[in-house]
Amino acid sequence: MKLARFRRWFVDCYMTADARSLGFGRIILSLILLFDLWHRARVLTLFYSNAGLVPNHMMLWRPPTQWMFSFFFILSSPDEVAVGMAICGLIYLLLMIGWRTRLMQFLALICVLSLHGRVTLLENGGDWMLGELALWTAFLPLGRRFSVDAVRASLRARRETTAAELADRKAMDVSGSMAVISLAVFALALQIANSYIFNAAHKGGPTWREGTAVHYVMHQDRMCTWLAVWMRPHMTLWLSRLLSWSALATEAILPVMLLAPVRGSAKTSARRIAIICVIGLHTGFQLFINLGVFSLSMIGYTPFLLTGADWDAMGRFAQRRKRRLVAYFDASCGVCFQIVRLWSRLDVLGRITFRSSADLAAPIAPAAGAAPDVEPKMGVTPELLSRTIVVVDEVTGAKYTRADAVAQILRAFPVGWLWSLPLRLPGLHALANWGYDVFSRRRERISVGLGLAACSLPARPEPPAASPSPGPEPAPAADAPPAEAQITAPSQPIAAMVAQAAAVAPAVAIEFADPPVAAPEPAVAPVAVVAPVAAVAPAPLEPAPFRRQWRWLVTVLREGAVLAFIITLVSETLFINAAIPKFLKHEQPLWIKRLVAYPRLIQAWSMFASDAPTGDQTMVVDAVTVDGRHVDPYSEATSRYPNPGRDEIPDRLDNDSFVFNYSGRIPTSGAYHQALTEWILAYHERTGRPNDRIIRFDAYEVDDDSPPIGQLKPRNIRSHIFLSYPPKR
Repeated sequence: MKLARFRRWFVDCYMTADARSLGFGRIILSLILLFDLWHRARVLTLFYSNAGLVPNHMMLWRPPTQWMFSFFFILSSPDEVAVGMAICGLIYLLLMIGWRTRLMQFLALICVLSLHGRVTLLENGGDWMLGELALWTAFLPLGRRFSVDAVRASLRARRETTAAELADRKAMDVSGSMAVISLAVFALALQIANSYIFNAAHKGGPTWREGTAVHYVMHQDRMCTWLAVWMRPHMTLWLSRLLSWSALATEAILPVMLLAPVRGSAKTSARRIAIICVIGLHTGFQLFINLGVFSLSMIGYTPFLLTGADWDAMGRFAQRRKRRLVAYFDASCGVCFQIVRLWSRLDVLGRITFRSSADLAAPIAPAAGAAPDVEPKMGVTPELLSRTIVVVDEVTGAKYTRADAVAQILRAFPVGWLWSLPLRLPGLHALANWGYDVFSRRRERISVGLGLAACSLPARPEPPAASPSPGPEPAPAADAPPAEAQITAPSQPIAAMVAQAAAVAPAVAIEFADPPVAAPEPAVAPVAVVAPVAAVAPAPLEPAPFRRQWRWLVTVLREGAVLAFIITLVSETLFINAAIPKFLKHEQPLWIKRLVAYPRLIQAWSMFASDAPTGDQTMVVDAVTVDGRHVDPYSEATSRYPNPGRDEIPDRLDNDSFVFNYSGRIPTSGAYHQALTEWILAYHERTGRPNDRIIRFDAYEVDDDSPPIGQLKPRNIRSHIFLSYPPKR
C-alpha cells in the first residue's frame, strides 16, 4: 500500500503533463528549430560547406569528439548543404502543424542532432539544450492536441451529415483524457532544473559575489548587442549588483520551483513562478548578449510546464470576449460542407454557429436564451447564399460575405488575428475575393470531382429512389425524418478512397493506460441515409488482446529507453561538473559515454562561471595581397568592421555566436589551422579578383581588459600571432 501511494504521489508530482501543453510545446519547439535552422543557414557556406572554415573532411579526420553523428558530413558544396537544410525546414514545418507527428518528431530529432553534430567545434549550451528538448519530447505524444493529426482523427471518428450536428463540439473531441503520464515528463523538468542547479552552484567568483558580473558581460564586444553598448554609460555599481544578484537568485530558485514535491494548486503555482522566471531571465540575456539559440532553447521548455489548471484559466479568459457569429453556408455543397466540418473543429472556443441554407426555407425556432434569427433584417437570402457564404456578427449586427466572411471565421479561432491577416491586408484582400469567386463558381464541379455531394441551391435535395422497379412509391413511415435530413451517401469505391487518403499512422500514446479507440465506421452503401451517421455509430470496441499486448510492449520499451537516458543524464552530471564532490565521481561505462556523445546529452553547465569574463577577445588576420594591400579576409566575412586591426577591439563586433566561439577556440586548436590557412589563401577565389591573391598573412589573437565600474574604455590591449603563412621558423 505504501508503494502504491508513493507511486501515485510521484506520478502526480513529476510524471503527468497536460496534452494541451504538449501540443502547444510542439508548436513552440518547431518555431525554435526553424529559428536555429535560419541562424545556421546564414553561415551555411562559412561553417557547413567545404568552401568554409570547417570542411567536413577536417571534422572526420580530426574529430573533436570520439563519437559523432551527422548526415551533413556527406554534404560538401554549399548547394548540397542548402538542400539538406531545406529538408530539415520542411520536417520542422510538418512537425509544427502536427502532420504525421510521431514520424516528424523522430525526423526532427535526427535533423537537429545532425545540424549540431556537424559543427561540434562551435557548439554552446544552447545547442545542447535544444537537442535535449527534442530528445525528451520525442517520447511524448505531441500530436494529441492542436495538430492536423488530431483534426483528421476527429473527422474520421465522427462524420456529420447535417449542419445541426456541427453544433455538438464536445462530440468532435476524440483525444480522450488530457493527462499524459510518462517518465519523459519527469526528464524534461529534471533537464532544465539540472542546468540551473549547476549554473548557480558554479558562480562563486568575485564578480558574482561583488555584483559586477553584468557590468563585465556588457563589455564583451564579441557578443554584446547595441542595447548593451547603449547601456554601458548608465551601468552603475548598484544597478550591476541588482541585475547580477537577481540573475543568480533566479537561477538558484528555479530548481526548487521545478522539482518541488507538491501536487494540485501548489504545483500549479510553483510552475507558474518557474515559467515567469525562465522567460524573464532569458529575455534579459537575449536583449544584451548574443548567445545564439541559448535563450530561446531555455524558454522552449516552459510550455511543457503548463498544467491543466492553466489551460482552464486561459479558456475562461478567452470566453470573456463577446464575439458570437452565425455562418450561413450551402450545406448541400459537398466540398463546402467538408470545409465547415473542419472549421467547426478549429472553433474550440465555440464562437461560431453554422447554419445550413435550408434553414432559410424552414426556420428553426431559437433555443431558450438564444438570439432570434437575424436573417430577415440582415438580408440573408437563398439567392445571396447561392453566391457566397454569409457571416453575421450577433453582437454588432454586421454582415460579411466572400473573403471577408472567411476572415471573420478565421478570426474567431485561437490566434485568429494571425490566420485571417492575409485575407485582410490591402491588395491581398482583393486577390482573396477574386479567388473566392473563382471557387464559388466551380464548387459544384470540385465537389463532383472529389466524389462529394453536388450543390443544389436554392432547392432542397430530392430523396433518391429506393428501388429501380416500377410501382407506386410507398408512403413514408410515421417516424421518418423530414426530406431535408436525407442525403445520398457516396458509393463504396469513393468512400473507400476517401478513407484511405485520410488514414493516419497510429500514434503511440505516452500513457500507462490504453488511449481511447475510435469507433469503427459503418460500411457505406449507395442507399439513402435517413439518420445522422454520428447518431447510429456503434459503440467503441475493446482492442484485441494482441493489440493490447503490443501497446503494453511498446510502452515498456519506450519508458525503458527514457529511463536509460535519465541514468545517462545523472551519470554525466556527476562526472563532468566541478561542483560535484570527488567521492561521487566515477568512471563512466562505454554505453553511457556513447549515449552522451551521439545525442549530445552533455551536462556541463557553467555559463559565465565561476566568474564573468573580465576581458574581451577576438581574432584578426593581417594579410598582404599580390599588389601590396593589407586586408583582413576573416573580419570581412564575420564582423561589421572589414579591417579592425590589432590595436583595439572595436565596440560591438556584431559577431555571430558561431564566429566568437570559433575566434576563441581556433588559436589553441592547431589541428584545424590547415583548414583556416587554405580558406584565407582562397580569398581571391571568393572575391573573383586576381589582385586579391594572398601572398602572406599573420593571424592574431587580440585581448584586452574590460574597464572597471565607472569607466568605458578597455585597457591593456595585447596581441600575439598564432598562425602565419608562410610558416615562420
